[in-house]
Amino acid sequence: MRVPIFSPRRLNIRSAWNRFLYQRYDPTLAIAGLLTLVLTYLILAPIGAMVITAFKVQFRDQAQMGQALGEWTTYYLERVFASRVSSILFWKPLMNTLIVSVLVVALTLFLGILVAWLIVRTDMPAPRWLASGMIIPYILPSWTFALAWLSIFKNRRIAGVQGIAESLGFSPPDWLAYGILPIIICLALHLFPLVFLLFGSALRSLDAQLEESGRILGASRWSIMRKIVMPLMLPALMSAVLLTF
Repeated sequence: MRVPIFSPRRLNIRSAWNRFLYQRYDPTLAIAGLLTLVLTYLILAPIGAMVITAFKVQFRDQAQMGQALGEWTTYYLERVFASRVSSILFWKPLMNTLIVSVLVVALTLFLGILVAWLIVRTDMPAPRWLASGMIIPYILPSWTFALAWLSIFKNRRIAGVQGIAESLGFSPPDWLAYGILPIIICLALHLFPLVFLLFGSALRSLDAQLEESGRILGASRWSIMRKIVMPLMLPALMSAVLLTF
């Protein structure tokens, strides 16, 4: 008995071969592989060069170290992490960075959650216009906030044009004109739209009946926010914290 040409077995083999050819020559896979190689090179090559440079003697340090150019050494790592100047070179800047980062995250969370709650859960006028306007601080470069701050609070510690406050007869102290406080405020004003966008989108998709049920049962607004809303908003808040930090 002859086997028909279009038997199920022959069809399965042909379809499997076609799938193999399609997967093998899929252009999207080739593009993805090429982009992966390019990004890997652009990321790993600079990092590898930095790591290698940290273990080799540089031209300007030959006489001080008593070694030839290009020899392997641990002098630079010891100088940064375990020398008399390591606190100035690494530990103090690292501590300042962590303090600024934590305080900026706290302030951005406060501002972003507050604005999102007011726009999404209250009857503020023109909520769409306000929501669109909240994105403007993130579109602006961060240095514009620093420039605006200096234009207002600059004092006589730095030469040049007087600040607006000083021209009006008020001399701002150094801690207000420069330092950690202006950095935190300027960065928070620049980054809080991230929290607003993530938290506002998640809050808008949250079922309002959950809050109404808590209100019917006699819970206060703070209890509803702490026990119902915030646990459901944790994924959005964690994303906002990671992006801001």
